[in-house]
Amino acid sequence: MPTPAEVAAAAIASLPGMTPSRLACVLARWPDPLQAARAVSEGRTGEALAGPEDRRGPLAAQWSGKLDLAGVERTLARRGTRIWVTGADDFPPEVQEPGGPAVLFVEGDHPEVVDRPRVAIVGTRAATPHGLADAHELGAHLAAHGVTVVSGMAIGIDTAAHEGARSASGCPVGVVATGLDIVYPQRNVRLFDAVRRHGVLMGENPFGTRPEPPRFPVRNRIIAALADVLVVVEATARGGARITAEWALHYGRPVLALPGSRRN
Repeated sequence: MPTPAEVAAAAIASLPGMTPSRLACVLARWPDPLQAARAVSEGRTGEALAGPEDRRGPLAAQWSGKLDLAGVERTLARRGTRIWVTGADDFPPEVQEPGGPAVLFVEGDHPEVVDRPRVAIVGTRAATPHGLADAHELGAHLAAHGVTVVSGMAIGIDTAAHEGARSASGCPVGVVATGLDIVYPQRNVRLFDAVRRHGVLMGENPFGTRPEPPRFPVRNRIIAALADVLVVVEATARGGARITAEWALHYGRPVLALPGSRRN
């Protein structure tokens, strides 16, 4: 069961209009989520936010009446969701990079897979058959040697890498840009279930968050931070995999590439 502090952090993250940057500001001002929740209830969070007062004040007033600790606690208990809060002992230290998530929602039977060596595999959704085969083979090979495969659960290279890991009885980590109760893409519902059973799903967005395009590039910084090594398979010049690679380089992670089929 989540602790009161974890419930408070999840409830603050679930406020309407909350964003990763706003959440980081609130928890930077009040590192104890219980104190942060008290500040929210008292309408004092405007002092922690950036921007003009005519925006901060109304937002803080709105939040003061929307904090639902009891409702969030019930949802977390019903779903078996863990809450990882930055600075806590169970928060992955690799993800505590500048600009990283302040709170992570985590579901799955094997959270310990995050403690193993991790390789992230990302690439285009419009992969060639050879690219899909390469990603699947790489995921399987890594998993067979005890490496956790991290990806974003998208169709194409992400899906192939995770299916490869599962074919070798691996325990993958899926990082999503939606709420954990939203399966996107819908065709990957079985993959989502498999990752939950054998690894973990995680994301920084609260339940009910739909797949909105701006959330995916922000999500990619978590994939990059988790990676000991990032492998890019058949990425396009301007796609999400390119953004993930840029984040990985920013964090000092090695970036490798399969720009085309190794069979050619």
